[in-house]
Amino acid sequence: MQRNLQCDPVWQGGELGHPLPDSVHACSVAMPTWPQVIGYEEGDPDIMARLKCGYPRFYCNRLVQALFHEALAESGKAGEAAVVFPIEETAQRCADWLHARTQCSTRLSTMVGSGVVGVLFPEEFLKEAMLFWRYSGEIISSRQAENALGGRKVTHDGPEGIAARQQIKAQLAASLNVDRDDVYLFPSGMGAVYTAHRMLTALRPNARTVQLEFPYVDALRVQREFGSGVWFLPVCGDVEYAEMEKQFAEESFAGVFCEMVSNPLMRSVDLSRLRPLLQRHGIPLAVDDTLATGVNIDPMRAADVVSTSLTKFFSGEGDVMGGALTLNPASPFYATFKEFLRDDIALELADEDAVVLARNAEDYGSRVRQINGTAAEVVAFLENHPKVAQVMYPSLQQKELYDQWRREDGGYGGLVSFLLKNEAATPDVYDRISICKGPSLGTNFSLLCPYVLLAHYDELEWAEELGASRNLLRMSVGLESAKDLIARLEAGLALA
Repeated sequence: MQRNLQCDPVWQGGELGHPLPDSVHACSVAMPTWPQVIGYEEGDPDIMARLKCGYPRFYCNRLVQALFHEALAESGKAGEAAVVFPIEETAQRCADWLHARTQCSTRLSTMVGSGVVGVLFPEEFLKEAMLFWRYSGEIISSRQAENALGGRKVTHDGPEGIAARQQIKAQLAASLNVDRDDVYLFPSGMGAVYTAHRMLTALRPNARTVQLEFPYVDALRVQREFGSGVWFLPVCGDVEYAEMEKQFAEESFAGVFCEMVSNPLMRSVDLSRLRPLLQRHGIPLAVDDTLATGVNIDPMRAADVVSTSLTKFFSGEGDVMGGALTLNPASPFYATFKEFLRDDIALELADEDAVVLARNAEDYGSRVRQINGTAAEVVAFLENHPKVAQVMYPSLQQKELYDQWRREDGGYGGLVSFLLKNEAATPDVYDRISICKGPSLGTNFSLLCPYVLLAHYDELEWAEELGASRNLLRMSVGLESAKDLIARLEAGLALA
């Protein structure tokens, strides 16, 4: 019987490494104490040995690791390593990227029985290969790995998978008011962002992209690592909009990326000001609505393409990865984007993952609305707490900008970040709060993490210069009662 994480959270140090949720396919892992988070980031062998899973793009599930070893045993040579992808096209992209960065030799090998494809290369370049895995998001899931290890074919066209993908597409299309055929599914949210980046840069191959506001870590790194570079504007005020007016007149850009809202600072972009500027210069806009969700906002009022991590609020369970791109049929780039996706996309969300995701998402809208209400109460508590210095939430900062996107019946989402007045007390407070603690968000059980430590440990000073404190706590509100969550937070904050 699975542990009910809403009423029995994993929050104490002795539970380090416990899967969140209690499943072999969990997408998060318990990191209950501040020192354990630091140990994870520094690769402490004792910490790493206790992890039973992790966020799949950063930490390979043990089933995936076993598949890598099997691919190596099947086709490898001494001194080689292997990374496995669902189809040949993605494996070839990895091989090309790895060769371009390291000049090492690579080769592909299709595994017998399952049809998945391994990339084989000298083992000293494994870290580089895993960066492609992380940044591209074109990963093989734990369920696919489980099938492949059992000698079963990994499929993307089985009847159950087709039906599940159609259900997911219909649900997303309804929330964004588009046709189901304008929704495309991927193995992860980052897979969707990576594809959007490839799609935009295919329009203007030598042009840079633009990132507005301080984003989720890998949304920026995709633009740095692939293509022709990125112009990063971590804050978007009057000065930055004036700079854009001037620069857009002088330089042709492939596209602009932003999140609604930004992670973890919960900031919004000025839609009414941005859209006409981009239209004048013929620059497409890619918006990620993962945090706010299509239940709460209508990104199609401005975006040419919308990316969504379905791993998060759409799924809720935290036991399956998935991502989506949704095209805006009113966009002047619609026909071009449609042609790119028709010709280029060979990789879809796999059958076994689609079936689980479709089942998880049946109550998507009602869950998000419940979370909106609970989060509002939690935010009010934190805002009025004498030991809390700052609360970051769309209803508290740049509300007028968020409300430009917000639906008439929409809320402000389930993610909140906050800072303590006594920042030195943050580690002790984190350790004592009885909420599940680990990476990811959008789960039906609340999740707390020191986000900046997890996402930017190798660049903390840079992040802090841009307003993201290493002591920032990020909470993803789940389906627990507001009264319950507030009591847990109150007990932890008493130590501040």
